[in-house]
Amino acid sequence: LLARANRRVLIANDINLLDPGVATHVAQALDSRQVGVEREGISIVHDADFVLVGVFNSEGSEPSWLLRDRVGLIVDAAVDWSPDETAEIIERSVEFDNDPVSFVERFSKETAQLISEIKDARARLPRIRLSKTQVRHISQVALRLGVEGNRADLFAFKAARANAALAGRVEVTEDDLVAAIQFVLVPRATERPAPEERGEGRE
Repeated sequence: LLARANRRVLIANDINLLDPGVATHVAQALDSRQVGVEREGISIVHDADFVLVGVFNSEGSEPSWLLRDRVGLIVDAAVDWSPDETAEIIERSVEFDNDPVSFVERFSKETAQLISEIKDARARLPRIRLSKTQVRHISQVALRLGVEGNRADLFAFKAARANAALAGRVEVTEDDLVAAIQFVLVPRATERPAPEERGEGRE
């Protein structure tokens, strides 16, 4: 499965319910971008460079720390949907189940536009740098939030650059830093700074 996910997206629903052994294999693949198979005299290594999207209910148990430590963005998807939005979700789901081809064609223009924007952002990304002050800012916020380890700092660094690239900018702005802090550092916080400290962190 991990080998088949190479250069694709691997989606894990209820990721917090994954068997510990499976979680370990996924974590190792995220680190090495490869997966090894050794059994009954067979020894094979496959490429397994994939994007992991995990979905879990925050009211349940936490996902494996091995996976949580290796996933860059953590998004709280808790949203109060309006009745119209809920109806639209149901209608689109039914439409896709009945005729996937027509559904894809209906949104082909928007999909093509998004693909083009991502392609442009990837081309722009190598030119985007963070200043020493911005890097220091990320590290200071991580310390104030009690974020453990340095991997999250690196994820935040990458997220700020990616956010700027997708927005069409060649320089990282305050908005990019805020997005990185919101989706990388805050979900990993073990401490909550006082309001005045939070304000200071954005100066």
